[in-house]
Amino acid sequence: MTNEGPNKWMWFRALSVLEKVEYLRHGVLPIRDSRKLRSAWQPPVDMFEVGNLLWIIVALPGVVSKSITISSKSGILFINGKRQLPIELRSSVVHRLEIPHGHFERNIELPAGHYQLGEHHVIDGCLFLQLHKLVQG
Repeated sequence: MTNEGPNKWMWFRALSVLEKVEYLRHGVLPIRDSRKLRSAWQPPVDMFEVGNLLWIIVALPGVVSKSITISSKSGILFINGKRQLPIELRSSVVHRLEIPHGHFERNIELPAGHYQLGEHHVIDGCLFLQLHKLVQG
């Protein structure tokens, strides 16, 4: 069989399905926390390092900034909050619901080093976090 045969097509199809499953696992499906036993979704995150600054961008469409909690401990950044459907939509007939809602939480392992949370803002549906890398001396 050649490389262009059914085996190659099936392999690429399997990879595509695995990508979709991973997206659902991180973004939509409930996470069970034995301490809280509540559903949660995990927003996607981008992380960039520029000099002594670490930028973290968290996609939080429709999340009000006052509902977001940010903390850190032992090199892990904890972000959680809640995205609520607008009150006028809560009794609607749902035809499609792809943007997660309800409680969210995301725990992000930070690169090696010690960091201090700096400015953070919600702009255009994204939480922008600036962390300052502390120089050990």
